[in-house]
Amino acid sequence: SAIAVAGGGWLAGGAGRRVGSGGAGGERRPSVATRIFRALHDRVAAEGFEDVRVERIEGNTPQIADDAVALVKALQAVLHDYGSLEKLFAASLPVNAEHIGPAIQGFSDTLLSIVPETPRRMRKHLPRPSSGSACKRLALYARWMVRPGPVDLGLWTSVSPAQLVLPLDVHTGRQARALGLLERKQDDWRATLELTERCRALCANDPTRYDFALFGLGAYEGKEIPVEV
Repeated sequence: SAIAVAGGGWLAGGAGRRVGSGGAGGERRPSVATRIFRALHDRVAAEGFEDVRVERIEGNTPQIADDAVALVKALQAVLHDYGSLEKLFAASLPVNAEHIGPAIQGFSDTLLSIVPETPRRMRKHLPRPSSGSACKRLALYARWMVRPGPVDLGLWTSVSPAQLVLPLDVHTGRQARALGLLERKQDDWRATLELTERCRALCANDPTRYDFALFGLGAYEGKEIPVEV
């Protein structure tokens, strides 16, 4: 559902790579926002959206719960106006666009504006290339939805894997610099495009295939990577 997607990828506070996992550091408790979205999802499934009240959602702060509800209302409006999240994403992607930067920008801008009462602080949860953000979570979400399996879902057909950008975080950036694939020091949007271009030179049709190796090597820093079956 849209609620589960939002909780898992956008407001998860860094839990988007391995949900409920601490990566190299072992297991960790899901973030506050993730717990709120799970509770909100259960409430909506049981009672319907109109009956859900912020004070009834489990969480540490009312503001985070308010943000969760605001995002779900925006998603509801998007699904009503566009029919799907994929159609919204594609609506902002020019024909023959080199990368999905314009789609990420339009995606976030629409979610921030489609419901007039959406609080301005929601901007911190929805990254945009225009703000200089690396947009890691939305780049990762796009990778999940566009690339074919078995690791990714491959549910969207209106975006090509060749247009995806690397989900850049501290682990991916560290390893990319060590390998000479990235020169820029900051992990920002310019660095995202630089690294994506280097990976596109290696595989033009699927540059984000290298995300798995770069993130794994960067996160575990030479330690054995655990394999979960």
